[in-house]
Amino acid sequence: IDDTWALSQTIPDVSLCLNGHKLIINANYNRPCISIPSYRTLTLTDCGRTAGQIVAQGSQYDLEHYRNYAVDIGAGSQFNMYGGEITGFKADAAVHNYAGKFYLFGGKITHNDTLGVYIHGDSQNLTTPMPVFNMFGGEISYNTADGSDVNGGGVLLLYRSKFNMSGGSIKNNTAGGSGGGIAAYGTSNGDATLAISGGEISGNQAASEGGAVHVYGTSTFNLSGGKITGNSSVDGGAIYLNREPSVLNMSGGVISGNTATGNGGAVYIYRSGSVCNLSGGTIEKNTANVGGGIYINPHNNGQLKISGNPVVKGNTASGDANNVYLPSGKKLSISAAMSGGASIGITTENKNYPVVFSGKYGQDYSDYFFADAADAHVNYNANTELELAAGAKKYNVYIITDDNGTATVSASSATAGTTIQLTATPNNGYHFKEWQVVSGNAE
Repeated sequence: IDDTWALSQTIPDVSLCLNGHKLIINANYNRPCISIPSYRTLTLTDCGRTAGQIVAQGSQYDLEHYRNYAVDIGAGSQFNMYGGEITGFKADAAVHNYAGKFYLFGGKITHNDTLGVYIHGDSQNLTTPMPVFNMFGGEISYNTADGSDVNGGGVLLLYRSKFNMSGGSIKNNTAGGSGGGIAAYGTSNGDATLAISGGEISGNQAASEGGAVHVYGTSTFNLSGGKITGNSSVDGGAIYLNREPSVLNMSGGVISGNTATGNGGAVYIYRSGSVCNLSGGTIEKNTANVGGGIYINPHNNGQLKISGNPVVKGNTASGDANNVYLPSGKKLSISAAMSGGASIGITTENKNYPVVFSGKYGQDYSDYFFADAADAHVNYNANTELELAAGAKKYNVYIITDDNGTATVSASSATAGTTIQLTATPNNGYHFKEWQVVSGNAE
């Protein structure tokens, strides 16, 4: 195709089955391969045994004009993708959604020398429909957004826009700027909203910030499920919160195995308007230079708010346990009640214990936190604050008998890993049967 194939204004719904064949656009032309006019629907399927493709060929294109899309979704229109591959495109994006709807059920958007999907909202005319991308399956992979100021290797949300992901994978994409997998950029005129309840974001890389996801400006990231694994960047190996208000609401899902060569292996909270609301899910096995799990920038007033039953453990910095890192003077807050299963490791830059790391609360939440350092423990102090105190935490040891004998213990309290001796003496006519752990952990 040397020109754009535009759906007819008189036919509202069109289905295209690639059937294992290729639809080729000459990339010497600066216009989309397929254009979906306003309030029209295109459904792409592939019935062939080998993958059919919409593919760009040629190397001459004018970056000043962009628009070398595979599919251009117009205002109020819809694109449903069930199969096939979109590959080989170089300028702007493989799929461009301006004020329409994109439903990805299957197929691949892969190996494009540009970002995979561009969700482009209108920040000026608020009567223009909000563009929405719903991903139920399929794959967005191996796309490369080159240039130090180019963000969102897999998906870019710009201005008033929405992306919902419940399945599929966004993997092995690269951004020369930030957001190797996804970048969300909102404005005061419209929130860019990202919601992930399933699927996987893995193996993406950003040259600067947010290996998996970069949340910038008036943007919100709701994470309730799925996996974010094996991504990397300088800061925020998985997620980077930047500008005001950039918000992460994590109630579920797993963030694991991500790497930052700088700070914040899993989450970097940068600006004063950056807020991480952590109420569930697991953050584990991430690594960084400082703040293997969560890092708060020392020069701004970003916030970490805890509630529910999140788990932040098994993260490291320079080989040492380092889960939530709090620079000197920084504290986390407990925004609502915590519950069973919560377990959060704490490292403070200040080692002059005791060091307070929370506000004042009428309830003792110390059992939900632990010290990363072996020479400290979490304490609920007389001022109703949580603090890191010097020395390893000691646990009380109690023995209960059934009154048919006596029992003694070699120490009434001990630190984790200490061996203690229990001695049982049965009364006449009785014999010792067994020890039972009624509460706590013992081996």
